[in-house]
Amino acid sequence: MSHVLTGSPRADWVEHAPTQNAPTDLLWPVDGGRLWRGFGKVRKGKRKRLPHQGIDIGAPDGTPIRAVNDALVIYADNEVRGYGNLMVLVHADASVTFYAHCTALYFF
Repeated sequence: MSHVLTGSPRADWVEHAPTQNAPTDLLWPVDGGRLWRGFGKVRKGKRKRLPHQGIDIGAPDGTPIRAVNDALVIYADNEVRGYGNLMVLVHADASVTFYAHCTALYFF
């Protein structure tokens, strides 16, 4: 799991990611969610020299989150420091999405 935080997902994960009904556009993961921080924004604190490699979307506690596209769940737990309850999905195009700081994790 740790290598997907800094690099590409394993080829077998990409191979097993579902492709049926995959929309050509990404879905917005939370109704009413606001964009808090985008790509390239400079971090604050100890990691201030590292560019932000994703987008952060905020929503009220308990707001359901949906995957942005069909995917394979490769991680769902709270053992990665700094992310709280975290779910990591690998998509058929080898992109990876992270859903962090979740109140709870339920997937189907």
